[in-house]
Amino acid sequence: MRVLDGKLKLFRGPAGESCAECHATGYSPSSNIGGYDDAARRHGVKVPLRPAKGTYDKLPQNVKDVSNVYCLACHGPGRLDPPIAEQPGLFGVGVCARCHDRLPEQTFVHEWRQAKHSKTISNKVNGPEKRAECARCHSAQGFYYGNFAIARPHSTRTAILNCCETTQPITCQACHNPMRATPHKQIYRFGRMKTGSGLSLDLAGAAALCATCHNADNDPSVPSTLTERLAPHAPQADLTYGRAGFSLPTSAPIGKPEGRTCVTKTKHGCVTCHMHNGPTPGKRGHLKVGGHTFLTTSSKETGRVENIAACAKCHPKRKRFDAQAKGDFDGDGAVELERDEVRGLLALLKRGLDQRIVARNYLSCDAESSPAVSFVRGTREKIVLVNVSKHDLGDCNKNGVIEREEKPFTFPDPDLLLHKAAYNYLVVKRDGSFGLHNYPYAVRLLQRSVAALGPTPSSWTPHR
Repeated sequence: MRVLDGKLKLFRGPAGESCAECHATGYSPSSNIGGYDDAARRHGVKVPLRPAKGTYDKLPQNVKDVSNVYCLACHGPGRLDPPIAEQPGLFGVGVCARCHDRLPEQTFVHEWRQAKHSKTISNKVNGPEKRAECARCHSAQGFYYGNFAIARPHSTRTAILNCCETTQPITCQACHNPMRATPHKQIYRFGRMKTGSGLSLDLAGAAALCATCHNADNDPSVPSTLTERLAPHAPQADLTYGRAGFSLPTSAPIGKPEGRTCVTKTKHGCVTCHMHNGPTPGKRGHLKVGGHTFLTTSSKETGRVENIAACAKCHPKRKRFDAQAKGDFDGDGAVELERDEVRGLLALLKRGLDQRIVARNYLSCDAESSPAVSFVRGTREKIVLVNVSKHDLGDCNKNGVIEREEKPFTFPDPDLLLHKAAYNYLVVKRDGSFGLHNYPYAVRLLQRSVAALGPTPSSWTPHR
């Protein structure tokens, strides 16, 4: 036990007996549940005034049995009910928060509450997180059963049951396995994996766990992605590793969309930046960025703070994530910050696609509906065409759902180029970093898409 051997260091001073509440099993002075305090009292064991190495080794075996964090610390009497037959444990954050939400030393759960991982998609009784296809990444139960519970054949079906516990967001137990030690922080996946989008990772460290969900789901090199008109879902890993979209042909002097960014050269990939230690106590942004917030930039409500520390090792002069671009990549006549150039390219590509969609005069199955004016990622993960009311042209009764004999309205075969350009647009848009995850790749992908539709701005700087 770290308390007895003097290994526990606190911000507030020396460790005391009350630390056993988290560092032992069943510590509860107000009740007799057979925990550490009860065993220690029976054998006359007290926390020494001067903890020293070797104290733990001298304890009676009955006290040793409860002087560390064992199974019953979480599953024992007075804590949590034992898990039901088909579950490895409860997925709620509460069991971890009892010890890991104690400021100033334990900040994990406090940070997690700032993250999107702490929220389900809708928080509704029958929201999207209850669907099998969504639960795999949008609920703790779904993430575990859909990706790691190999010996449980019901897998994702169990994730959407609501008989026994409320569907949880991505809580601690979704990523960490407290039952066994693994190569890094007890996480379920480390170093090597292959995503649903076809991305193979060998030395990605902890980023392999993130890539389990943060991938496009679809592979542009697989024919079905095109024939079924599929859309990218969460393409962060694919864009970061330089293989997210369609490389469209063009005569313009633009480099191929390929290459990997500096984050792929780090030990833990995306974790290196998104979980880097945040500002220390007393500093602006403390507990608002870094760590288990997974945020590199805090929200406007809490005051914008960029956690640039992860970049300092290689870019000591960098003061913010956005650097000045090396050219007018969007052709608007000004050399702006890098992300503004990507925003300009996205707007340029979207405008070009919408113009061509309007010119095609795609008509809905409902004769009274207006023709298509744009595209979105729609039903069944497809890129669909929508009218001015944002309805899929295949939604004949305009109830917002593709049902019965209806079919999503996708780009027809003669317009596959438009579908590919729309796919590339959604790759960069849904990635959400506006190029920071892989700036050369994002710029080249967008520029080649604009050039493939033609014409290109005469004033832009082609990214070679």
